[in-house]
Order: sequence, then C-alpha cells, then structure tokens
Amino acid sequence: MTQNNRFTIVTGYDFSDTAELSLDEALLGAKRYGTADLHVVAVLDDRAGRHPTFDDSEKLRDEINKVLSQKLAGPAPESLTIRVHVRIGSPYEQLLEVAEEASADLIVVGTHGRSGVKRVLLGSVSERVARLAQCPVYIVRPKGYEEVNAADSEFAPEPPPAKGEPQRKPLPVHTYSYTTHSPNRQESILW
Repeated sequence: MTQNNRFTIVTGYDFSDTAELSLDEALLGAKRYGTADLHVVAVLDDRAGRHPTFDDSEKLRDEINKVLSQKLAGPAPESLTIRVHVRIGSPYEQLLEVAEEASADLIVVGTHGRSGVKRVLLGSVSERVARLAQCPVYIVRPKGYEEVNAADSEFAPEPPPAKGEPQRKPLPVHTYSYTTHSPNRQESILW
C-alpha cells in the first residue's frame, strides 16, 4: 500500500470474457477497499507485424472508458481513481511495467485456461504475470462448477428443532494433531 493509504490495483483488459471478469473483480476489490487507484491496461500487441497508431490507441481508450462508465453506472466514486493505460508491446511486459510504475498492491488478470499445444503456442499472459510480478496476483477464470441448490446439498444447514424438541448439542470443533520429530510431542495445527 502506498504512503497515502490508497490501495493500487492493476488489471489487464482486452474485451474478452475473462477480461470482463477480471475488470469486474478489480472494480469490486477497489470499491471494497475504499480509497483505491485502479489502473486498467490495454495492450496493442505489435508482435503480429501490425504497427498500431496513435489513433488506434485513442479509439481503444475511448472504448474502455465507455465500458467503465457502463460498469460503474455513472462516474466513479470520489474515493476511486481510475486510469486507463493503452500501451504498445507484449501484454505481460506492459502489465508488469504499469504495475511497477504504479507501485501496485495487486494485479488482477483473467485466464482462458488453455492447456497443451494452444498454451505453448499462444503463451499465457496470466502465468507470466504471476511468475514475474513483484506483488500478489489474482487470476480470474469463469466459474466452471454447476450451480447447486444449497437446500439440496450436503452443506445445507440443519433445520432448527421442531417446537418442543430438545436443542441439539453442537459438534465439537474439528482439530488435527501431528507429531513432530520428537515422538512424545503433540501439537495442534490450529495454535
């Protein structure tokens, strides 16, 4: 956290579904923290042989500002400062550069969850960011679990006892113990 007690979050944005998720999580985190700086980074990748222009970057910045306005449903709260960065180069390098320049407390990135040949050929921005970042990295991916009705699951709370039935005793807290190198010494991992 910077000296002015503002939490600094950097997130990458490329209009993909996972970028939408990472932007949503970054905004949520920034709002929850209270006073925060959010840096949204879009990268025009020049490795494909195309040379982006200043007009390209201005159009991209305008589109991202529209997305942010829609997500915020108006202007940002006074306690939240949002900066949009449009960079040219390698996406992971530019994300890390902005994070360093902003002295980021957290980087939020999305992942497509590619594996095998696709991952080798395309690389993984989130993996490289996580490996090379100098702050915590929150990697976001779409939820893949099926929705579960809590009332039907094994995790549903037990219903309260019927009128006139005795109150059930709560189960004891589960603790585990382990043995250290000395066979006579038992310690709980809870304390």
